[in-house]
Amino acid sequence: MSLNWNEIDLIIEELELPGAFVQKVRQPNFHSLLLDIYKPAAGRFPLLIELSPQNCRFHRLSHGIPFKKTAKLQRFAQLLRSRIQGGRITECLQLDGDRIIRITVQKAEVLTGLYIRLWSNAANIIAVDADEHILDAFYRRPNRHEVSGEQFTHEQPRKPVRAFPVRASFFEQEEPTVSFNEFIELLYETETTDRLASRLKEEAQSVLESEVTTLGHTISIKKRELLTLESYEQKKHYGDLLSAYRHLITPHAHWVTLEDYADDGHPVTIELDEKKSPSENIEHYYQSYHKAKGACERLIEEIDHAEAQLSQVLKEQQLLQHSTVSVEKQISHAQAIIARGRHRHQVQKQERHVAVGLQFISGQYTILVGRTAKENDELLRHWTRGNDYWMHTRDYPGGYVFIKYIPGKSVPLETLLDAGNLALYYSKGRNSGKADLYYTQVKYLRRAKEGKLGTVLPTNEKNLAIELDQSRIDALFTGVPHA
Repeated sequence: MSLNWNEIDLIIEELELPGAFVQKVRQPNFHSLLLDIYKPAAGRFPLLIELSPQNCRFHRLSHGIPFKKTAKLQRFAQLLRSRIQGGRITECLQLDGDRIIRITVQKAEVLTGLYIRLWSNAANIIAVDADEHILDAFYRRPNRHEVSGEQFTHEQPRKPVRAFPVRASFFEQEEPTVSFNEFIELLYETETTDRLASRLKEEAQSVLESEVTTLGHTISIKKRELLTLESYEQKKHYGDLLSAYRHLITPHAHWVTLEDYADDGHPVTIELDEKKSPSENIEHYYQSYHKAKGACERLIEEIDHAEAQLSQVLKEQQLLQHSTVSVEKQISHAQAIIARGRHRHQVQKQERHVAVGLQFISGQYTILVGRTAKENDELLRHWTRGNDYWMHTRDYPGGYVFIKYIPGKSVPLETLLDAGNLALYYSKGRNSGKADLYYTQVKYLRRAKEGKLGTVLPTNEKNLAIELDQSRIDALFTGVPHA
């Protein structure tokens, strides 16, 4: 709610600005101006002129600056520094009850007038010389002739001045303990904080809704993939049948029909690769079984973690909607969610072409994990650079873990522990619960000649002993920082 003319008069009356000095002109953002005032009797205080439509106001500040500096000193503030900084205020009054304040400042022998218009739809500060020629305006508006060189003309109110009362809540205090200036300051500060909390919560809810949609889609896709792989036991059974009846397999045959001993001897027809020998066909079915089994196990883990992450996000939604904590904590919670969403968006934008392995966020760092020899090799060849870090278990086969390098920064211990836990988790040493790892930068890796796919020989490596921390693993999958 904007200040009415009666309230502006009360503010001006309390300020008693004539005789005070303008010690400094400051501009914290693109819609505010601060005048540092010194009065011999009252000391120093900042005088706020706020021009944003929702918070348009003019009053003394007693509780510090309510916002951070977000703008460099603009041309209008620079003009005022040259014209009024160090000058003495000779006049401060409101014109015609029309929410336009005139402040006159004398510096040396030069007079400068400031017209402060507190209209929500057309607020402005206009500086004029002694002849009422416009020196400059906070907002230049040519259509209103509010530009340098024009003659300033005060627009007379079109309607009779209404007797707006000073808001009653000020007088409802049994014993007013604050001035009207301070009352208005606290009132706007509360309203601004509430609006900020409402806006941030709405933005945070949007982030959470996006996460719910993404996680739901991910879970749905992985469950469909799982359905296509759940028949992997049949591949093993076919391998067992072919091994048991190897003597019945005709070379270069495309099909073979055998009695299924697990199904009361009923015949079963098994497809063969006519280019492979009987032994190679048997081995093919066993390899397909192991590959499908491993894929199923990984999918089940990923579905479980995605569902845990979805549950966490849904809890955050409930907490954001029905929070009973203070407004300040609501703002902090919403800001954390928004920052998380922006960080994920940035990482997705940077790594959107990575089609292999897994990605995790650890603080400011991105961690990439290869789960198979093919993924290890693909990440190593196409998605890492020399300064990225590589990590692997010493005594167990497993996936490669890469920490993406951030220029000018050293990888913190928490990120190393996150990466180490992932390296152990995606290795054959997971069940042991602990392992020794080594890590080095990618530029110190050398490919093993004639070695298996993705095999590398590290140099300049460092050692790290890890005990599996399931809470840390869960935090990486859910995106909630580890406690």
